[in-house]
Amino acid sequence: MKLLENKKRIFGLDLVRCIAVLFVLIAHAISYFIIPFTQNKFTAGVLGRVFSYPLGFFGVEIFFVLSGYLIGSIIIKKVIQTRSIKELFNFYIRRWFRTLPLYFLITFLLLFDPYVNYNFSWQNLVFLQNFSSALEFNPVTWSLSVEEWFYLLIPLLFMTSFIFLKKVKEERLFLFLCIFVIAGSIIARMIAVSNLNATFNSGIRLSIFLRLDSLTIGVLFAGIKYYYRAVYDYCLANRSAVFFVALLGAFCSFLFLIFTGQLYLNQSFFARVFFFPMISVFFGLLLLCVENMTTPKYFAKQVTFISLISYGIYLIHNSLFVLVYKGLPVTTFFESIVVMILSIVITFIASFVLYRYFEVPVMNLRDRIRFK
Repeated sequence: MKLLENKKRIFGLDLVRCIAVLFVLIAHAISYFIIPFTQNKFTAGVLGRVFSYPLGFFGVEIFFVLSGYLIGSIIIKKVIQTRSIKELFNFYIRRWFRTLPLYFLITFLLLFDPYVNYNFSWQNLVFLQNFSSALEFNPVTWSLSVEEWFYLLIPLLFMTSFIFLKKVKEERLFLFLCIFVIAGSIIARMIAVSNLNATFNSGIRLSIFLRLDSLTIGVLFAGIKYYYRAVYDYCLANRSAVFFVALLGAFCSFLFLIFTGQLYLNQSFFARVFFFPMISVFFGLLLLCVENMTTPKYFAKQVTFISLISYGIYLIHNSLFVLVYKGLPVTTFFESIVVMILSIVITFIASFVLYRYFEVPVMNLRDRIRFK
């Protein structure tokens, strides 16, 4: 059987998507099945602090930058260059056909899950769950809320600006708009931290309109590739050095999360305001470095497979873990390992079934719908 996305797969980007979803999957697996059954409290704390939280954190941040990078290319080619309202609507149709049907299907199925359905709210239907307890219905969807509002607002901002500011050079206006959104998000976080003493996680990280800069940095890197080719070519010509700097930066950021802890993060002005765009820049540089990498002879099919079903994995894994964790009488560490492996296998199987029999038909339908 041929996979739908046979066409124009970019292995480097598939690899990044694969790593991101595996980071999130591993982080939650450790939280549900390893830490609760680790008898030594110190070891449990180390597992949570060194692996669970940082891996989940980085997985989502990679998704943000990757989404911005991919959407940035589409915005440039379909929205900015055409400056057509019809193309903007076509963008929305294609994006929402890709994300909304599976999201609403999973939301409907979770209504029958006794462990989560009592938290359901209308906010879950319009991606405003980040602002209330409705997020507990499916906690991983907080990042999807950020992305969906980004998809709605940013292309509209670009389209409106390019229609009314026709005399401004395309590359300059593009750069200005990216800087405007990034700077606006940073200033908004400054205000939230200074006036509201917003916490690192619930106050800043999960706040929809304070996180648009992370995705916009991905858009900016797409613009560098398209508008500032000399800079892009320089990065490729010095790929090893750029990759080393970006990887070192990401690793230092990882260590920062490990050694500071939640109490420090909730009090640190730097962490709450500047940490997010900083790691987004590192991930953006990594994207430039790996995008054109040669497809290896080994494990390429596995990476592509995980990348294709990654959206389903992301949406269902947490609720499935909760269902298994609370539904099965696990009492020992060995049993928890077995149940964890079983849960991960079920997650992959269910995600593939959803991809093959739901996502593919929906995307085939999407390809036949277009404003003319």
